[in-house]
Amino acid sequence: MANTTIGSEYKEWLSELISKIRNSQLRASLKVNTEMLSLYWDLGKAIVEKQAKSDWGDKVITQLATDLSIEFKEKGFSRSNLFNIRKWYQFYSQDLQLVQQRVGLIETYTQLTDNQIVQQRVGQFPIILGLIPWGHHIQIFTRSHSIEEALFYIRQTASYNWKRTVLIHHIESNLYHRKGKAHNNFEFALPKPQSELAIELLKNPYSLEFLNLSEEASERDMENGILANIKKFLLELGSGFSFYGQQFHIQVSDKDYYIDLIFYHTRLHCYFVVELKVTEFEAEHMGKLDFYITAIDEQIKMPEDKPTIGLLLCKTVDKVIAEYSLKSKTKPMGIAEYKHKIPDEWKEELPTEELLRNELAKEITIHSKPIDEKMDKLKHLIRKLNTEEAQLERTDELIEKVFEEAGKPLINLIDIRLAALKNEFNQAKITILKNGGVSGTYKDNIDPEMKIPLDNIWKLEFEFALEGFKKAGTKAFDVWQKLEIRFEKYRYCIGTEKERTWEERLYHKMPSQIELVLIADQFAGAFMDDIHARIEQLLN
Repeated sequence: MANTTIGSEYKEWLSELISKIRNSQLRASLKVNTEMLSLYWDLGKAIVEKQAKSDWGDKVITQLATDLSIEFKEKGFSRSNLFNIRKWYQFYSQDLQLVQQRVGLIETYTQLTDNQIVQQRVGQFPIILGLIPWGHHIQIFTRSHSIEEALFYIRQTASYNWKRTVLIHHIESNLYHRKGKAHNNFEFALPKPQSELAIELLKNPYSLEFLNLSEEASERDMENGILANIKKFLLELGSGFSFYGQQFHIQVSDKDYYIDLIFYHTRLHCYFVVELKVTEFEAEHMGKLDFYITAIDEQIKMPEDKPTIGLLLCKTVDKVIAEYSLKSKTKPMGIAEYKHKIPDEWKEELPTEELLRNELAKEITIHSKPIDEKMDKLKHLIRKLNTEEAQLERTDELIEKVFEEAGKPLINLIDIRLAALKNEFNQAKITILKNGGVSGTYKDNIDPEMKIPLDNIWKLEFEFALEGFKKAGTKAFDVWQKLEIRFEKYRYCIGTEKERTWEERLYHKMPSQIELVLIADQFAGAFMDDIHARIEQLLN
C-alpha cells in the first residue's frame, strides 16, 4: 500500500518537473529565436539605410554576404538570405506602429518570457515577430498582401504551433480572407466568450478541392470523399476538431435518423453537427439541422459540455436568405459555402504556365563537374527534408508494443462499433492471422487478454465477419473486412488488405486514442457500406 502511495506522489512530482522543464525550454527557444530575428531586423535596417544614403546598388549585398560568411561561417548570411532580410524589414517597417500594437495580443507567450523581452521601445524590433521561426517568416511576408494579413498568420502559427507545411496550406487556401466569415447566429445563441470563439472558428467558403468532386456528385459522394481524406478535412476545419462519427445514428420516437458528420471541438468543449448539401442553400435545410442539434443535446451531450453547434455546408449561399433563416433560430448554427475547385480569384495568385517554364529553365545548366553538381543538389534536398528521422529498427519488443497499444485497442473499438449490428446476424466472428496463417478465432466476444506469438512476424490481420444476415431469409449473406498491421523495417502501417493505408508511423510513435477511434470508425463504416449495398440489391 505504501509503495502505491509513493508511486502516485512521484508521478505527480515528475509531471510538475516535466512541465517546468518544458516551459523553461520554451522560454529559452523564444529568447534564442528573438535574438536571431532581432539581429536580422537590425541587419535589414542597416542595409536599407546605407543604400538610401549612398549610391550602392544590390551588388553591395553580394559583397556583404561573402564577407560576413567568411567572418562568421554561418548560413544565415548567404546572398539570398540577406535579400530576404532586407525585404522582410522593408515589409514591416512601412507601418511599425501597427506591428508594435500587436504585442498586447500575445499574452500567452509573453508570460513565458522575461519582462525585459516583452517591453520594448517603439521603433525597435517588434517582439511579436520573435514568436515564429525565420523559415515561417519567409513564407508569410513573401505571400501576404498587407501587414494585417501577415500578422494574422503569425498569431495563428504561434497559437497553434503550425509546421511550415501547414502554414503554407493555410496561406495558399486564403484562410485570412475566409476565417470568421460564415453566416451565423452565434452572437445571440451562445454566451460570451464561446460565441466570439465560435464566430472566429468558422470560415466561408471552405476549401474542399482535395475531394475532386464532379458537378453530378451526390451528398454521399461528398461525405465518402471527406472520410477518405479526413486528415485534410480536419486541417481545413481548423485546430481543435476531432472526428466523432459519420452517418451518426439517432432515434427519436420510433424513427431512425442519420447525421452526416459529427465532430467534437476540444477548445469550445462542444459537439459540431455538420450537414452537407450539394445544392444551393434553402431555408428548409435549417429545420433539419435544428432538429439534429436538439437530438444531440438531448441524447449525447453531457452536463459539462457546451451547447451543440450546427454547420451547414452548401454549394452556394444567398446572403439575404441565410440571414432571414438564422434570425428565427435559437440553436447556434452557421452556414457556409464550400469550394471543391480552385476559385477564379485564387488562380490569380498562382504562377502561370509560362512563369513556371521560365523558372524551371533556369535550373537547367551545364557544369564542368556533373558529379559535384549532383552531390550539391542531393545535399540541398536532404536539408529540405522536414520529416522525423527513422532511428529504430523493427524488433520483437517494438512489435509487441504496437500490438498492445494499437492492435488490441483497435480490436476492442471495432467490436464496440459493430455491437449494434451483431443481433442482425446469426454469428459474429473474429479471426486473427499471423503472416497469413490462422493464429486464433473468437466467436461473439473477444478475449481481452489474448496472446499471440509475435516472433518472426511481418503481418498481423484481424478478420471481422458477420455471418448470416437474418432478415435476408433464403438469401442470407455474410460480410467481412480485414484490418491489417504490417511491420516493416523502420515503420508499421495500419490499413486494410486492399492496400489502403490509414496510418503509417515510425516505431517510436504510437497512435493517440482519437486516431484509433478514427480508424475504428472508418473500418466500421466500410462494414455498413457493404451491408447497405447488399440490402439494396435485395430490394431491387
